[in-house]
Amino acid sequence: VAMGWRIGDRIMVAPTTRASSGTAEAFTIGAFSIGNVVELASADGQFGGATGQTFAAEARASGSGGGVALLSAEVINLRRSVVITGDDFSQVPCSSFSTTATTCTMGLHTAMMARGGLLRMQHARVERCGQRGVLGKYCIHLHLIASCPACVVRGNAVERSMQRGLIIHGTHQSLVEANVFADVRGANLYIEDGNEMYNRVLHNVAICPWAREGAKRGCTVPGTDNGEADTALNQAGLWSLPSINHVVGNRFANHFNGMFFMANFAGGAGRGAAQGLLCTEAQLLGRIQGNTMHGHGRFGTYLLGPNFPR
Repeated sequence: VAMGWRIGDRIMVAPTTRASSGTAEAFTIGAFSIGNVVELASADGQFGGATGQTFAAEARASGSGGGVALLSAEVINLRRSVVITGDDFSQVPCSSFSTTATTCTMGLHTAMMARGGLLRMQHARVERCGQRGVLGKYCIHLHLIASCPACVVRGNAVERSMQRGLIIHGTHQSLVEANVFADVRGANLYIEDGNEMYNRVLHNVAICPWAREGAKRGCTVPGTDNGEADTALNQAGLWSLPSINHVVGNRFANHFNGMFFMANFAGGAGRGAAQGLLCTEAQLLGRIQGNTMHGHGRFGTYLLGPNFPR
């Protein structure tokens, strides 16, 4: 209640099984009761919404400094009063697009695409988004804005994407904070070319609701321009070419990798407009602190190098 959750809101509970083997569940809030208890409603709105699995919920002492590691299921609220939505996904031939796929999946996309532009998107829900196989068409896209300390993407919910969730591309000093992601195929948060610097990626939560060995192969998706970030090679909650951004307090559950920094991608020399103009293997490390990983199929946090930060 103190967080502003309401009866009728839709929530998702992440699995707490190991090695990306679980599936998430979504419920409607039916009531709140004493002791900070959320009572679940079933699909028809009646009380007694039940789950068939047991979720971990524990806190353990961490180190000698009195820290606590919270080992419990992530729970996110997916309801927003402002909804950006459209028709359901459609399939079209990819003959007119530069892609590795033969069939492209078309959803909506939002973007700020101008040097010196400003994007401030807060507390909205973006759904049925991303265009698999079409370069640059994502749910939320900061595209080649350059320095933008006033850019804020905060408190949004992104659900049902066929190509990534939130992309920082050629943009610096933006704030990406307290967003939630569910059922996003490919990298949920994606930092693209290697020259993106000092962006603040803070306290976001990304849940992959599908088991890795299930019909959807987790949250992987083929046919994008980056098989490392999106397919079974190294799909991740956060995939980043640069390391010079601040990534603090985020939580990732049930992906193949939690956070994957790949400094040697594209030969370690940047890509796109930055190709050949930088050395990502020698970049400074930003502040990477207090992030939590649950039940991933491979790594929690991985820096694929070589990484020799100056």
